[in-house]
Amino acid sequence: MVPPRVDYSLGRTLLDTVQQLMEWAVVHLDDIEAARRVYAERQAALKEAQPARTS
Repeated sequence: MVPPRVDYSLGRTLLDTVQQLMEWAVVHLDDIEAARRVYAERQAALKEAQPARTS
């Protein structure tokens, strides 16, 4: 007896797009990391600027 087969054609159609995204991310990794640092620094500054909460 042969088990039922499922054809995942959606996965195949997305493969090229995902591959392109991965390649883009590798090329732009330095920019991505720099943007993350800027974001983290900005969030930290905002957190420090907020008044302390009292319960």
